[in-house]
Amino acid sequence: MTASSSPPRIHRIRKAFFLLLSLLLSLLIGWIDFQPELKVMLPVFYLIPITLAAWYVNEAAGVAVSFLCAAFAAYTTEIQPGLLSASPWIGVWGIASRLVFFLFAVWLLGRQRRTMDSIRYLATTDGLTGVYNTRAFFDMLQSEMARSRRYNRPLSLIFLDIDNFKSVNDSFGHQTGDSVLAAVAAALRESVRRMDIVARLGGDEFTILLPETDDAAARTTVERVQENLGRKTAQKGCGVTISLGAVTYRTIECTADDIVRAADDLMYQVKHSGKNGALFAVVPE
Repeated sequence: MTASSSPPRIHRIRKAFFLLLSLLLSLLIGWIDFQPELKVMLPVFYLIPITLAAWYVNEAAGVAVSFLCAAFAAYTTEIQPGLLSASPWIGVWGIASRLVFFLFAVWLLGRQRRTMDSIRYLATTDGLTGVYNTRAFFDMLQSEMARSRRYNRPLSLIFLDIDNFKSVNDSFGHQTGDSVLAAVAAALRESVRRMDIVARLGGDEFTILLPETDDAAARTTVERVQENLGRKTAQKGCGVTISLGAVTYRTIECTADDIVRAADDLMYQVKHSGKNGALFAVVPE
């Protein structure tokens, strides 16, 4: 994730590029296929634009490009030579079998893509809460740190812990405790921008990475988190509070562990001073 442009916008641009590329390749291959002096069998080459559309855009795009390519191939193979008019059943069979082959390729690609997306999701996501896991969070933190150094932009990180979470498990059971964790994660997601990164680092500890965010904006995010959290957990019948530490780096001359540790230390100061609050720090001051 980057903060310079939202991930959905980048994703749409990427999809549009590959859709345009697949259409242009379809037209190019079709044009070559139309040349009677070129005695080249090109139907298999139509799989190139079909693959680009199905893999990098979506299955619907792959299906659309499959019909386009099938039409080109049908014209040069069955219609132009007169096979369709001379032997209609053979011509129809050739057109249909080619289209089925193209659509089967789209189905296989879609299935493979869904499998890979599922594996990627499981590898980067906390199974209980649906937010990023520790490994994915540190990978993205490293990336955002490098970008902040490159463009001289601020970076903020919030570390939070649920107060007295053990008593929730003891009083209401682990199933309720799990639902509270899920509610906390939902409240965090509702409180941040699309570019921000929410992760569970284990147990009842969560973190929020705020790219291109100064201390004033970090304070605003903390306020939204506290407000949304109170509402979400109250709906579960066991309202909880949280202790937060938020640190903003104007320049980054440390490691990812140092940033997390700085926010964690602030959070523990809140814990030791009564809980249910937040502390903020700016580096350098």
